Amino acid sequence: AEKAKKAAARKRKRSAGKRSRRKTTRRRITRKASRRRRTARRRR
Repeated sequence: AEKAKKAAARKRKRSAGKRSRRKTTRRRITRKASRRRRTARRRR
């Protein structure tokens, strides 16, 4: 029973990590885009 529980926890952790990773990459991209927009405005 304990082994199965540990496996389930590992699976849950993996899916949670995947979800957060996707979110963080999207955030990083948006941040980069906003920075680029800001610099363009400054240049003009």
